[in-house]
Amino acid sequence: GIDGAKFRNPVRPGDRLDYEMIVVKNRGNMWIFKGQAFVDGNLVAEAELKAMIVDK
Repeated sequence: GIDGAKFRNPVRPGDRLDYEMIVVKNRGNMWIFKGQAFVDGNLVAEAELKAMIVDK
């Protein structure tokens, strides 16, 4: 899931997106990350992402 997504500045075709992700918390098979996206060092988007590892 995605929470608190914020788009700070426009991104255009040809822009290079650099992503930074940090682990905020993990509990068992549930993980929460904080993600940020940058263009030329400027923050363009950020969000909190939740992921779960499951067996098939």
